[in-house]
Amino acid sequence: MRTIPKCLLGIWLTICLFFGSSVPTVSIGQVSDGINSALSKDIAALDYEFWLSIKDESSPEYFREYLKKFPEGIYAGLVQAKLRSLAENQEDPAGNQELTKENLRLKTELQASTEKNLTLEQRVESLDDEKVALQGERSVLTEKTAGLNRKVSALTQFQVQLESQVNNLAAALAELEEDKIRLLEENRSTTAWLADLLELKQSLESDQATLKAKLEESELTRASLDEDLEYTKKMHAVTLD
Repeated sequence: MRTIPKCLLGIWLTICLFFGSSVPTVSIGQVSDGINSALSKDIAALDYEFWLSIKDESSPEYFREYLKKFPEGIYAGLVQAKLRSLAENQEDPAGNQELTKENLRLKTELQASTEKNLTLEQRVESLDDEKVALQGERSVLTEKTAGLNRKVSALTQFQVQLESQVNNLAAALAELEEDKIRLLEENRSTTAWLADLLELKQSLESDQATLKAKLEESELTRASLDEDLEYTKKMHAVTLD
């Protein structure tokens, strides 16, 4: 019987150190259900290293040992096929050449599959990083949207107050106009009083113009904030998509 290669002994010692003095029978399904994902990755790595160390062996003992330790391992199917192939080779030496070709084909397919799995794992990690980055951007956009909403709300309240003041001034101006007409009808000789009223009217009109200018400025500011809010909502929608 052939001696066990040093690489296989090294893997076996690693498993012993990992699990302790008692090495249990490991199954990928049990690992994924019973322990965390980091431990599952370690078991999968051990499974892979074990397979690499024995895949080119011609003795069935190595493959039986694999099935003892990883009965539901990733390469369990290939190991069982290898055992069947070795058994058939022993029964029919004339078919060794064809089986060797089949083994080479299986090795090629396994290597391609392994490389594809590594590429997919790298892609998954990249997508996870992109997901985290997008979630961060989404959080920032949400905060900006909330801030713009608060500003729009405050500006709307201020605009309502300005509109109320303009209406009050307009009503006061209308009352002054009525008082002016009544006073002119009662006493057209009260020029001085009329002059005072005219000055008061001009002052009120000036105040009204000032308030209207402020109102127009607030409307422009609100329109700018509405545009910023709409742009932020669109960016938020794009991030969610």
